[in-house]
Parts: sequence; structure tokens; C-alpha cells
Amino acid sequence: RQRYAQYRSDPDLQAAHKKHPFITVWDDHEVANDAWQQGAENHQQNEGDFGQRKLHALKAYSEWMPIRLPVADDEERIYRSFQFGDLVSLHMLDTRILGRDKPLDYRSYITGNGFNGAQFQADINDQQRSLLGPEQRDWLFDQLIQNQATWQVLGQQVLMGRMYLPGAIATQQLSIEGFARLAKLASLAAQGIPLSEEDSAYLETFQELLTLPSLPYNLDAWDGYEAERARLLATTAAAGNNLLVLAGDTHNAWANELKTLDGKACGVEFATASVSSPGLEVYLGLSDDAISPTETQLTQLIDGLKYTNIKDRGYLFMSFNRTEAQASFIFVDDILKPHYQLLTERAKTLKVQAGSQQISEA
Repeated sequence: RQRYAQYRSDPDLQAAHKKHPFITVWDDHEVANDAWQQGAENHQQNEGDFGQRKLHALKAYSEWMPIRLPVADDEERIYRSFQFGDLVSLHMLDTRILGRDKPLDYRSYITGNGFNGAQFQADINDQQRSLLGPEQRDWLFDQLIQNQATWQVLGQQVLMGRMYLPGAIATQQLSIEGFARLAKLASLAAQGIPLSEEDSAYLETFQELLTLPSLPYNLDAWDGYEAERARLLATTAAAGNNLLVLAGDTHNAWANELKTLDGKACGVEFATASVSSPGLEVYLGLSDDAISPTETQLTQLIDGLKYTNIKDRGYLFMSFNRTEAQASFIFVDDILKPHYQLLTERAKTLKVQAGSQQISEA
């Protein structure tokens, strides 16, 4: 309660709430980092019972946020739908608290004999693993099958696109730059081109990492719940929906094309940058000169990824009509000053035509 009161003393946030209606949904940090049904990544035993902590946190959320509970006196349920005529059905989901199984951890699969890929694949494809929980999943599938609106929009927290990277990068054994160097050196060696002593030592040290399969870079997202994602995408594809997924969580901007396991295009995803929280530019320690090359490398490495911005803060503006949906990524030059400029050179507008399931330039 104290934290909410502190945030809501900010005059700009007050002005935003005064000017705009909000449809809110929680993320993990409303309770604790990387939360799930029975715990969280940073919940410790000396902090008390997690279930009680969760209920207290969600109680404070319902008191301070502009939200009407879908079920009276049930502060754990937040999933609900909003209908905008027969144009847009917005299904707000909880992928964080209610039905989420514990995220997988790569550290559990790295052994003295290397990466245990067989066990990892068995666990990530476990049909019982759930991000939504059975009750919310059944409700959502009914919505997608029965709803007749032009656009079926999922408002939810984590990336749904398959964000697979070379295994050495995904398991954080090499950076993107380090892997690019390794792949280049391996190619040169394969062509019989002599390497320097330093490059030869680097190749010898890390060459085995080239044999790792592509892996999800974030097991906390839908990538860590493959079976349930596959069921969802197969359901919406069979229903013939114009599926558009909205996401946040990563603090960076993304645009993904979604496909079923058999490769059928079935929807698109637009993920917003954060308003103020740092993103990959900080976590990867990237210099300004490295931003653009890294963005290019990511779109080349990740199948289905059509756009990303891994540096700038801002928001995503969506517009819909009968024939297309348009996503405008808007960024600002400074979040620490009351007066700022729009970064027009970094702005991006993308669109998807109804029925196409493909992202294109607007």
C-alpha cells in the first residue's frame, strides 16, 4: 500500500489517469519477481508464507488500481474480456499468478557432461505444464472459438513469439557478439584460413558450444510452456481468428509473426517498450554503437522476429479497423526530464492486414 501511494503521488501519473481510461493487468512484480502459483524467484522462507504474501499484494492492487474485479471478493482472478462492438474483442489474461507452473531454469540442465538436451526437451514439452491454468485456458479457448469480432486481441504479460537463439547465447555461456565471433572463426577455420594465436585459442575454448541446439532465451515467457502455447495457437488457427497478441515484461519493443508447430501462420504479436524501466541495453551492457548491430543480429537469428528496439523507452499505440491493425512504436529521448523530444528517427509503424497473419511496413 505504501508503494502504491508513493507512485500515485506523481503528478504526471495522476494526469495520465485523469485523461485516459485504463484497462489494467498485473505482472509479476505486483507480488515478487518471476512469481508462479506457489512461489517466486526472489521469495525467501524468512519472508513468510508466499500464499499470504500474494493475497496481501493482490488486495493492495485491487484497492489502488482502476479495476473492477470480474468476480466479487476474488482478488486472485483478473482475466476478463472487453468487447468493442464487433470490431475488437480484448481478452485480458493472467500469465503470471493464478495458474502458472514454476518456470524452468537452464542451470538445472547444465551438467559435468554438458547440456542435458533430452531432459530439457521432455520438460519443456510436458503436456501438463501450464502458464494459464486449466480454468483460464478453457475460458480463453471458448472465447477464441465462439467470438465473432474481426480482431481477437490478447492483452497479457509475456512474449508469445518463439524467441529461440543459438544455445550458447540462450544459456548465457556466450554473448551475442561472442557467438558471432565464434561462428566467424569456425567458418574461417573450415575454409583453411589461418587464425591468429588468440583467435585459435578462442575457437578451441568455445567450439563445442556451436553444437548446442537453438534454445529459448527466456524460459519465464511462453517459450517455457511450449505445449500450452502450441494448443492455444492451434485453437486460434482452427477458428480462423485474426489473432493479435499484446505483450510487455521485457522493457523492449518487439514484433513477431506467430506460427503453429506445423508452420501455419496464425497471428502476430506486438510488445511494448517500458515507460521507464531499463531493458536489454543495460542487461547486456551495450554501448550506443552496438545497439543497431545487435538489433539487426537478433532479427536475423530469431525466426519470425520482424522488428525490435532494445534501447529506447516509450509506448505502443494500436489502432484497428475492418481491414488492418496498425502498431506505432513511440519513443522519447529522455525519461529523467519533464521536457523531452520524440525520437522520430527511432519511431516505427507496422501493420497487419486482416486475414494475412503477416507484419508489414505501414
